[in-house]
Amino acid sequence: MYANKVSAFNSIKYALTVMFSRPGFESAIEAWRYRTRHNNTMYGIYDGQLWNEFKDRDGNVFTSQARSLLFTLNVDWFQSSKRTVYSVGAVYLTINNLPRSIRYKNENIILVCVIPGPKEPKDTQINNYLQVLVNDLKELYYDDFFTCTAESPNVPVPVRAALFLIACDIPASRKVSGFTSFNATVPCNKCSTAFPARYNTHLQRDFSFGLEDIDAWSLRTNIENRYHAKNWKEATTKRQRADLEQKYGTRFSALHDLEYLDLVRCTAIDPMHGLFLGTAKKMVKIWRTTICDLTHELYLTDVDLKEMQKEANDIILPAHPS
Repeated sequence: MYANKVSAFNSIKYALTVMFSRPGFESAIEAWRYRTRHNNTMYGIYDGQLWNEFKDRDGNVFTSQARSLLFTLNVDWFQSSKRTVYSVGAVYLTINNLPRSIRYKNENIILVCVIPGPKEPKDTQINNYLQVLVNDLKELYYDDFFTCTAESPNVPVPVRAALFLIACDIPASRKVSGFTSFNATVPCNKCSTAFPARYNTHLQRDFSFGLEDIDAWSLRTNIENRYHAKNWKEATTKRQRADLEQKYGTRFSALHDLEYLDLVRCTAIDPMHGLFLGTAKKMVKIWRTTICDLTHELYLTDVDLKEMQKEANDIILPAHPS
């Protein structure tokens, strides 16, 4: 028997061994502890609630010990050739403990896996690649990994790590974290709202549905997400799985095997495509030109704009974010 495709995989432990052998790396991952802090001002990920609540296997704050790394996972695809359509995927980790000024330098990024083309994996096929990553992450969370460092070249010291965030564009994050696509009946990975199809087709969702009663929308929870993912995994037919996807917007992901990970909370909203590339501007334009059937007013009125501006005026951006 021969494998249909061959994928290159890079051991996280080996990558960390190389990184810790570099002078200055160990001190760089601890620099965040000595940052200047200001009350009621958030400068970066270290000031967030999740960073200070994330627990280790014993129930203590994960970063309370030295050399405790928290990763962000990204998966993306690119065209490897200019002359033909051939999409290759990359699975890589960044280390949030590093200062932002050096966090995304090539030497500080762990390329975990290369997903061969010519097409992207469909839905849960990506689990075949993620499972190897998950196996490494389990060992790094539950069992300390000992390695020599530039600061301790002769005596191995303990290192531990955990997956902290999943930050991808929307199509990739849905595949990686086990949520249905942005055009599914339940398209959001943060709430469980079901949106009807527009024009009685399944090609486009009516995302204006329910805006007048947005307070009634229910947020997803980690417990419910894991329950629905388990039911999806145990379903025995494609029809059963399709019905569960349509009703709950959830599939099983290999990342569900990381018991400490809350995929609802830890799958980041995509700000680049959702805000920086004009989606927010487009939505505001629609809301400023569309009359609500119930209120007979614009979805976004002049009063709303004044309130939004008032909130914006109260935001103080840090002068030198790090």
